[in-house]
Amino acid sequence: MRIACAILGVAAAALAAPAAAQDLTPLDWNRAASPVQSTDREEELAVESLVIGESREITVRLPASYSETQDRYPVFYVTDADWNYRIVADYVDYLSYWGRIPETIVVGIRNVDRNRDFVPRPSASFPNSGEADAFRDFLTDELKPMIDGRYRTSGFNTLFGHSFGGVITAYVMMTRPDAFESYIALSTSTWVSGRFLFEEAERFFAAPEYPELFYYMAVAEADGGATVPDGNAFAEMFEARAPDSIEWHYSVVPRTNHFSVVMPAFADAIERLYPAWGFDTALQERIETDGATAINSWFAEREAELGPRFYPQAMELGLLGIRLAAAGEADAARALFARVHREHPDNAETAFMNALAENALGDRAAAIHWTAEAYRVGRATGDVMPHRLTTYRNFGERWTQAAEQEAEAE
Repeated sequence: MRIACAILGVAAAALAAPAAAQDLTPLDWNRAASPVQSTDREEELAVESLVIGESREITVRLPASYSETQDRYPVFYVTDADWNYRIVADYVDYLSYWGRIPETIVVGIRNVDRNRDFVPRPSASFPNSGEADAFRDFLTDELKPMIDGRYRTSGFNTLFGHSFGGVITAYVMMTRPDAFESYIALSTSTWVSGRFLFEEAERFFAAPEYPELFYYMAVAEADGGATVPDGNAFAEMFEARAPDSIEWHYSVVPRTNHFSVVMPAFADAIERLYPAWGFDTALQERIETDGATAINSWFAEREAELGPRFYPQAMELGLLGIRLAAAGEADAARALFARVHREHPDNAETAFMNALAENALGDRAAAIHWTAEAYRVGRATGDVMPHRLTTYRNFGERWTQAAEQEAEAE
């Protein structure tokens, strides 16, 4: 969809000159945008920026469920959208489809002048560099409010950048740390403009207080020039001085170069942004120690620890429920499935795993009920492959026949 977004009440001549962010007037962006082309889930926006004094092309991909619910969604903002938007948007779609991360709005910002927009301090090696403050203010004071006004956002935002995009990502974090809740910066050119990011870090760490935020940085093993040694040195600054309110991670990704690092590093960043590995084991140990009543307490503790970054995994926790049922832990299995259904309503696979658990517990009627529920939800949502619907139906028919035969034998 191509949408022209105009700022109401602003003369065209005023767009040529930058304006202070505080002069911007809040708008109803739904009424301020005029659609001229559309697809089901993507919109293209032409956003007139007062701060930069030009029109910027923005691509937005909405979650698959966006038109079917009134839910609010986290947002990924992707710099260098010309080549990074599809990679990020498709991977986010893939992981959210399989329940690994929450469904997410992805916003891609296409380039006009990377040197100008991404490098805050002028460098003789990169013409037009040194005006990134304007691009930062466009992101934080124009684009984010526009996205929040136009779409149902949750307030949890991530800024993603690679190479010079990593420079602007790190710069925004250190100069406007409360603008986004998490930052992912890959192969950041920390060496650019006389290593000015190190100076920014000195100022940043001298601040009296910091918001809670997540910062992931990575470089490729074969990143050229000073990217790896300076990346290591930058991480050492965080190791020595980062406060507890900043959760940061650093990785040197083996067997990658400046470009091939993007996907493996982004995948690692997602694993850390939405941690889940080992949660099923930790919960099982908690149940073994404290019983089924500990399940809700464990969830509450994780929510308090991670906030919106806690996204319980339907698959892993469902398999734990089946293991508990197979071990005869009926109360724990049923309590866990009750919580998983609460976290993932209308999830066909969760319902089917619940059916398998009830069958393991010997409750044929409950197993048949949950199999029918899996089939109903799968057909209603359209999110399930046809062969899975066939599986649900076959199990339901098999268990129904078994129940009838058992009744006849009595």
